Amino acid sequence: MASLKPLVYVCVLSQHTLPLYEACLTWQPQHVVLVVSKAFQQSASRFERQLRKTLPNTQLHRPDENTGTLYLKGDSLENDTQWVDQILRPYLAQPIFSELPLWLNLNGGTKSMSLILTTTMRWEKLDYRASSENRLTVSSINYSHYGQAGALTTLPAESRRLPQVQPIDVALLYNSTAKEVTPNPLRDNPQSLPLAKRIFQGIEDNELGLSNVLSVLDNVWSRQRNAEHYQNKKLTLPLSDFCGAANGDSSAEELSLTWLNRFSTLCPEFFLVIGNAVQLPGNTRRLSKGAAAFKKWISGDWLEQLARSWLEKAGIPAANISGNLAVESTAGQSATGHETDLLIQHGSHTFQIEIKADLPPGQTANKLVEQLEGVNKFGLVQKILLIGPLLHQRLIDSDALRQVFQRCASNRITLVRNQLELAKAIKGNR
Repeated sequence: MASLKPLVYVCVLSQHTLPLYEACLTWQPQHVVLVVSKAFQQSASRFERQLRKTLPNTQLHRPDENTGTLYLKGDSLENDTQWVDQILRPYLAQPIFSELPLWLNLNGGTKSMSLILTTTMRWEKLDYRASSENRLTVSSINYSHYGQAGALTTLPAESRRLPQVQPIDVALLYNSTAKEVTPNPLRDNPQSLPLAKRIFQGIEDNELGLSNVLSVLDNVWSRQRNAEHYQNKKLTLPLSDFCGAANGDSSAEELSLTWLNRFSTLCPEFFLVIGNAVQLPGNTRRLSKGAAAFKKWISGDWLEQLARSWLEKAGIPAANISGNLAVESTAGQSATGHETDLLIQHGSHTFQIEIKADLPPGQTANKLVEQLEGVNKFGLVQKILLIGPLLHQRLIDSDALRQVFQRCASNRITLVRNQLELAKAIKGNR
């Protein structure tokens, strides 16, 4: 591990702590002093936890602790000036900080707090990351002989490119817990990704055989899942059920059989064509993990796997992508009640991606957007909704696509439908 930079680094905490975290990782200072108002105590606790894990040798300081009745408000010129004079200034005058340069990060806190700190205290350096940049800009204030602040000078030679932060660390900056749920084991099958590509293209091309097969599986596993005759570990259906209205048309039957065999090759122990019958998993809760994984993959996990491969092909390193993130905003309280499909941290930008291959029975188009609306659980994120080709066609058929587009636009959510649009949504924001 690199040696720590000999400086005292002062950070003002707010709700959005990722820029401060990136800055601390950039400089790796000996001392980090956190300026924390009453409103951001939880945010500060999460920030401390992550910084202690990443920079265990850096000493963290909290002047807001044990300050008696004087609390920092963060949005009051009178109160905050008093707090800086009576709490922060004496705190930084301690012998432990003597002879060390004093730096201030300007990303956190309110405008009034930045004004107070920059005009009432003397700093050797100040730094700031603009939201559109992946660099930390360093500046200095020219002080007069009497200590009065003068011109601000930018120091390009001292500016630094920000380090890469892992998506799980971003999640933990904004939530009490975060973990990446184990992905579908079928993703490790070398045949799964090529098959996912075939499924996407087959739906796009409106292949009759695929349409027939998916229609039956959707009926068995979703729309009629509670039917008594589907409540078994293993079901056996006539091959003719998967051929649509073929009525003896051998070419149509052959198209369906081709897709059935492709699914069988992926997972023959749970999906198999035997003569004129098809064996497949049923809907009982006693399904094996393998059978449940196969059902889940066919029902939509294939699109999540495909989307991840699209991102990597667009130049996003695999380490910058976390999938199926389950988070709790506070201890024991789920942030949304469901997993986040993909969280991307790339070039100091955070992207939250929800992926929908289809709509569950009875769910309206409005539900598509709800999971991305409301409180941001990953800080300042750019939200993306990826809908698969089958869902796209259903929305067109039900005249709901315009409604989804409008609702996404009003909530600053980017709606994408394919590899090109997904890559543009990510790369276009760098």
